[in-house]
Amino acid sequence: MQGLAGKAEARIGEMVSGQPIQTHWDVTQELSDEAWHRMIGVHLNGTFFCTREALRLMSPRNRGAIVNISSVAALMGIEVAPHYGAAKGGILSFTRSVAREVASRNIRVNAICPGWIDTPMTALLTPMMRMLATSQIPLRRFAEPREVATAALFLASDDSSYVTGQWLSPNGGLFTG
Repeated sequence: MQGLAGKAEARIGEMVSGQPIQTHWDVTQELSDEAWHRMIGVHLNGTFFCTREALRLMSPRNRGAIVNISSVAALMGIEVAPHYGAAKGGILSFTRSVAREVASRNIRVNAICPGWIDTPMTALLTPMMRMLATSQIPLRRFAEPREVATAALFLASDDSSYVTGQWLSPNGGLFTG
């Protein structure tokens, strides 16, 4: 089975040459139950468990702010990781629901949906994949971690005291919907 990096490079070659796409992702049909459950478990279940514990601390005080971590993949989809997009999309729906639930306690719940970020994980991208990703970002670069942290800090601070059930996406213009 050809890896994602190999498929990406083959698809780029097909697109550049103007030929029909012959290299298909086929991620969903090849995705194991275990990989699906792990992705949902880590991201969506993890968000639920953390939120529940935070609410147990905040509810007696009738005050607080929760910032969940989603992804630009939840907003626009991601063809090479549909299970990741689904988990992150679930986080957005969960965020909106909980925000409505706990508003009467003056607890705000929001999410950030970062795009590509310079991290050790993205350092593993092949140069071709990094170039392709960067070419789709109007600001032509990945975010620095501090740029995502400042978005989270804003949502956690009193500066966003009238913001709840929303998402903020530091993504360099990759998604503008």
